Amino acid sequence: MEIIPALFLIGRILYGGFFLKSGIGHILKLGGMSQYALGKGVPYPKLAVLGSGLLIIFGGSGVILGAYVAWSLLAIILFLILVTFKMHTFWKEMASGPWPYAIN
Repeated sequence: MEIIPALFLIGRILYGGFFLKSGIGHILKLGGMSQYALGKGVPYPKLAVLGSGLLIIFGGSGVILGAYVAWSLLAIILFLILVTFKMHTFWKEMASGPWPYAIN
């Protein structure tokens, strides 16, 4: 096996594996993640967490397997856009005072 195809395969496994593992975590930790989503004001938090988990499981699996890659990447992009602007709004937290997660 040549080096470039091998590196590409390793990259697909790592990138897709990250999202696959995260999606499985969404399903396994549905209760806790739903409570967090509820705290962020997400409507129907359990359904949202389940749907987002399935979205990235599909996306990660497709990247790893090389099947439906365009649809898989679209699922990951959709997940990242929706989650970033609803769940990870650090800019709002920074406006309310010192940010507790800052590293000096």
